[in-house]
Amino acid sequence: NQVRGYDVFNAAFSEAVMSIGTPWVVGGQVEGAVFLHARISEIATEINDVMQSIILASCIAVALSVILVSWIAHRFTRPLVEMSRVMDSYATGDFSVRVKEGGKDEIGRLSTSINEMATDLAGLEDLRRSFVANVPHELKSPLASMTGFVQAIQDGTIPPEDTREYLDIVMEESNRSNH
Repeated sequence: NQVRGYDVFNAAFSEAVMSIGTPWVVGGQVEGAVFLHARISEIATEINDVMQSIILASCIAVALSVILVSWIAHRFTRPLVEMSRVMDSYATGDFSVRVKEGGKDEIGRLSTSINEMATDLAGLEDLRRSFVANVPHELKSPLASMTGFVQAIQDGTIPPEDTREYLDIVMEESNRSNH
């Protein structure tokens, strides 16, 4: 008589089984044993079902992970793409476009800084335009004055004895315009 379960119970079942037993002890004496038997084919079916469930759960987890990672990546890259588009507008001189500000994180602080920079650049652009518009006017007045004095000397409107005085005025205007 062999002790291994598959040898002892082999003849009792029409197919292979797995047997597990434990002694039944009463008052310190072994009175018998309790055995549980399961068909190997049923165990294999259960293992296959568990494996299929694990594979399905893994596929679902991978799909959800891909969706989540894509969503997170899009959420973090969307503000950067918008900032790039806005910076392209600034490069062409359009400082009216602003980045949508959001959050207290690094991207939120960067968007705030970009908008502040745009405000500063717009102010500098206004100053530049004003300066460029005023330069011809600021140069025109002294040039008109000097041209008038030189013409007056040439056509004799200013007498020859006063020429030196008016040439000094022209030189003074010329020096003032150069500084």
